[in-house]
Amino acid sequence: MTNGAGSLEADVVALLGDLVAIPSVNPAYRTADAPAEWFGEAAMAAHVAAWLGDHGVEAQLDPVFPGRPNVIARLPASGARRLLWEGHLDTVQATGMSIEPFRPVLRDGRLYGRGAVDDKGCLVAFMLALRDLARDPAPVDITFVAAIDEEHHYRGVQHYLGRGEQADGGVAGEPTGLRVVSACKGCVRWEIEIRGRGAHSSRPEEGIDAIAIGADLVRHLRDVFAPRLAVRAHPLLGRPSLICSLIHGGEGINTVPARCSLKFDRRTLPAETSREAWSEIEAEVRRFAAGLDRDAVVIMHQPFVEGDGMDVPEDAAIIAAACAACREELDALRLTQTALLVSIPLLMARPASRRDLVALFRKPANYGYLAVIFAIGLCGLLLYNLGLSHAHPIIISAILNLSPFWAALVALVISRVPIPISPATFFGCFAGAFLGAMTVAWSQLGDTGKPTLGELADNFLHGSWVYAIPIPLCSALGGTLVGKWFGKYNESAAIAANFLFANVVLIPSCLAILYWRSELTFAQLPAMLLMVLGTILASSVGRVVYQISLTVTGGDNGFVTMFWNLVPALTALVALTLSRWIADEHFIMDPTFFLGSALIGASLVLFSLKSWRQPARGS
Repeated sequence: MTNGAGSLEADVVALLGDLVAIPSVNPAYRTADAPAEWFGEAAMAAHVAAWLGDHGVEAQLDPVFPGRPNVIARLPASGARRLLWEGHLDTVQATGMSIEPFRPVLRDGRLYGRGAVDDKGCLVAFMLALRDLARDPAPVDITFVAAIDEEHHYRGVQHYLGRGEQADGGVAGEPTGLRVVSACKGCVRWEIEIRGRGAHSSRPEEGIDAIAIGADLVRHLRDVFAPRLAVRAHPLLGRPSLICSLIHGGEGINTVPARCSLKFDRRTLPAETSREAWSEIEAEVRRFAAGLDRDAVVIMHQPFVEGDGMDVPEDAAIIAAACAACREELDALRLTQTALLVSIPLLMARPASRRDLVALFRKPANYGYLAVIFAIGLCGLLLYNLGLSHAHPIIISAILNLSPFWAALVALVISRVPIPISPATFFGCFAGAFLGAMTVAWSQLGDTGKPTLGELADNFLHGSWVYAIPIPLCSALGGTLVGKWFGKYNESAAIAANFLFANVVLIPSCLAILYWRSELTFAQLPAMLLMVLGTILASSVGRVVYQISLTVTGGDNGFVTMFWNLVPALTALVALTLSRWIADEHFIMDPTFFLGSALIGASLVLFSLKSWRQPARGS
């Protein structure tokens, strides 16, 4: 396959096709009728390492067994946090497939072949991300491990962990449908060997049937453990399980079988260890064996696969970051708009608000105004996603803290409201408040999150932040136009009308897209309800206060928006309060926080005093 289009989709298809075409079946699944070249990860590891090296990523082969190396790639960022990405090179067996396993086929937007999903699709995602980050570095040290033997003994991952390298967080690549999976079951596998006594099938009384004992043992373990496991459950993972997955026994068609081998797979929950699960079953096997003929032998071997489950708290920082990076933007938009919809009854509590809302919608011209304001708000969201979704937090703060400048410009051009004080005083106060807001933002990054000047300059020169410059302009323009076009209506009615218009468009659209992507889930319902509640308060209180402020000042968006520079300091203080209950919510007690807060306060006090001395403005 060749990449002719140059788009990300074409890159995915080309690279995934190349990986699928390289057989890498785990040697544990070797069969006599399958070609020898199908088995082992050596060719896959060599291709992954070479591709990464060709695209500017340092990569090396780390031998685990002869001919079976891990691939370790690194994108260093000195002084930053460390993130570990892990995928696996091996696949399960290819026998019984209805298509040629190692001939990639693209059909109806999907690529088919052994390992296309598990786990070469994940390898491709990691590799392309590393390629892009090599060109546009992130302020985090990334280590990528492509491991062998995940489908059998996990020895590739265990080998890497033996190196003793530390990380602040990790992402394991597995097919989840782009759902953020924060928990997984553990696994323990072992063999039970049963030794009976052989005899001719015409004289079964002279033998001890090992297969019959094995069948009785399987039935006994099922009867004992099915009720026990049925009452154990995890909210995300469901119940644990016990399966006898392989049986081998007998020596010939005409003999009483003297041997039988049973292999078991027990899936555990995070609250139990694999060793505890094995020991519980081992005790029951000993009780079963005690009731057998004294010449029968039941041997429960030590586990050959042993791994515990995992359960990362839903409020962990890495879960929040993963949710933000994966399809959650539509969930957030859907829930935000739902919250705005729910807040409308609060805005309509007063009879005057209800009367004005009906009057507003009765005037056909207002629908055009609502559409324009909606389009401006949507442009702001799109520009934020395009320009700031990957920018450094300091650059994001700088862009958003420029709001008073843009707001004053909008007030002057749209509402014909001049700057209320001399330009020198206005821009002096703005510069002080802006510097203070940036200082507060810097203070909350912490030592590990603060970039070097070189890193900040590189992000500034090569980032897409320039697209986000109009974001504050969109916000200020929307608020000003609401006051200009709907000034004769009650503020609550005007805001409710805008919320309702946006909901009619956005909620059905988001639901349709999420349904089409099979992502319409409410797995994190408590967090969603908290977000809806917070949005209701913000939308029904904050927006009304903002709009009333514009009315009182005669549309002076520059005056009102100057006080937005309080947001970083107030946000940090909210984090201080919430940190008592939420472990990952941090407030950094840094002297620069107080310095920045003092700069903001002094600038806004001076600005207010100077403004109040001016003649009163009409409303």
